[in-house]
Amino acid sequence: MSGRARRAATIGMGMAVAIALGACSRGDTPPPPHPPTAITNGARVYAIEQLREAPGVALRVGIDKEKPTVADRIEMVLEARVDPGVRVEWPRIEETLGDFAVVRRVEEPPAVDARGRTGRTLRSERLVLEPFLPGARTIPALEFTCTRMGAAPTALRTEPITIEVVSVLEVGAANAHADPAVMRGVVDLPGARRVTAWALGAGAGATALALVGAGGWMRRRLRREAEMPNPGPVEMARSRLRRLKGVDLSAPGAAAEALAELSDILRCYARGRFGLPPVEATTDQFLGALRDAAPSSVVQTVGELAARMDASKFAGRAFGASEARQVLKSLWELVERTSAGAPGAPPAAVPGGTG
Repeated sequence: MSGRARRAATIGMGMAVAIALGACSRGDTPPPPHPPTAITNGARVYAIEQLREAPGVALRVGIDKEKPTVADRIEMVLEARVDPGVRVEWPRIEETLGDFAVVRRVEEPPAVDARGRTGRTLRSERLVLEPFLPGARTIPALEFTCTRMGAAPTALRTEPITIEVVSVLEVGAANAHADPAVMRGVVDLPGARRVTAWALGAGAGATALALVGAGGWMRRRLRREAEMPNPGPVEMARSRLRRLKGVDLSAPGAAAEALAELSDILRCYARGRFGLPPVEATTDQFLGALRDAAPSSVVQTVGELAARMDASKFAGRAFGASEARQVLKSLWELVERTSAGAPGAPPAAVPGGTG
């Protein structure tokens, strides 16, 4: 770059900074759309929170953004602080949650509640959500089931949460600060000067500032992503199977519900472990896709499990607690047998009987 061009670029950078400072002095710069999450007494304070309590348990649902754009990801946290002898069942959440897609779900290991009542255990789960479209979007009410020894189960239900999702175009227009008094026509007036090197430098300076800002935003987003590890299909399946292990399958209707959950775990695990497309399919279509990606022994085991669960789901065949427990054990063994080479934790012990 010649000395003249370097001087022009420097002048352009200075002009861009001066313009930015001038906008700030007029007081028309909008505040940051998403202030950083605060920390109070060791606990995060979210932009949107709901609290629910019952004997022996305190629940909190937190959302980190109150007015995200369609390009943002939203972190949603479910927390339960429970007394000894109290069990909390999370609400069932699939690949979508209301008007949002669930792109990641991480269940944290239980921990001692360091800031709350002595002896309580903290359980938490983090979800990463993505909006589909701008506008008023809703996260539906969530129902948690709390069971205390010697007492009937208690249902704690949150209220639906409405989040205003903003279009990226609206944000861009708001940041443009268009001033009709200084707008010019598309065609220069007669006698207008030619565009000189200093004008090109101003454009280059403004572009450089924009790139620096975009780079900082991207680095912050990547850092947030890195802080939320994806547990992978193996650990996700183990987590869901462990949760079923704590269910009393002898209760009325519990075995049928468990088989429906096991069917979903089987399909989600196979899709993640063997790279099947994330589309809804009949059992025959599902097994056909699996034959191209997995060993024949795995296809045979999956086919047998799917047939038993389909008999409960579609044929109306009644299954008892013992058969549901056997399906649970067989599915756990399948996950452990095929976990080698897949993202996830080292093999764990096969769960014992449930109920």
